[in-house]
Amino acid sequence: MKQLFHLRHVSILLLGFTLSLAGCSPQSDESKAQNNAESSDSSETSDTKNGNMLYIVSDVAEIKNNTNNYFEQIKQGQENLQQALQDNDPSKVSTSITALKKQFTQMNRDLDKLKLKSTEVDQVRQQMIRTNQQLLESSIFNGEMDLSQENLDQVQQQLNSLQNNILELGVLLIPKSKSSDS
Repeated sequence: MKQLFHLRHVSILLLGFTLSLAGCSPQSDESKAQNNAESSDSSETSDTKNGNMLYIVSDVAEIKNNTNNYFEQIKQGQENLQQALQDNDPSKVSTSITALKKQFTQMNRDLDKLKLKSTEVDQVRQQMIRTNQQLLESSIFNGEMDLSQENLDQVQQQLNSLQNNILELGVLLIPKSKSSDS
C-alpha cells in the first residue's frame, strides 16, 4: 500500500513537471522572438545591442525548435517508466530507462551541433548539456542499478533525482528567455 502511494506520488510529480515544461516556455518565447524581431526591424538602427538581441532571439528560437521534440519524447518516456514502475515490471523499467537514455544522448548531440551566435544562449546550451550529462551519469542510466523486483524502490528514488535535474534544465530556459526581452 505504501509503495502504491509512493508510485502515485511520483506519477503526479512527473506529470506536473512535464506539463510545466511543455506548456510554459516554447510558444511564448517564439512569439516574443517574433515581437523582438519586428521591433528591431522597425527601429532600423545599427546599434550593437539590437544586433546582439537579434542573435539572442534567433538562438533561443533555434534551441527551442531543436529541443521541443526531445521534451515531448522525454515526457512520453517518463510516462512509460511510471507505468512500468506501477506494474512492477523490471523488463519494462529497463526498456523505458534505455529509451530515456537514448533521448538524452541524442539531445546532447543535437545541442552540441548547434552553431549559436550569442554567448548568452551558448552558455544556456552548455548548461543544458552538462545537466543532461549528469543525468546520464546517474546510476539509473549507467547500468549500476539492479532492476530486480526488490530494487524498484531505488529506481523510484533515482527517478525523483532525475525529475529534480530535469527541473533544473527547464529553469535554465525560462530565465534566459525573459532576459532576452529587456
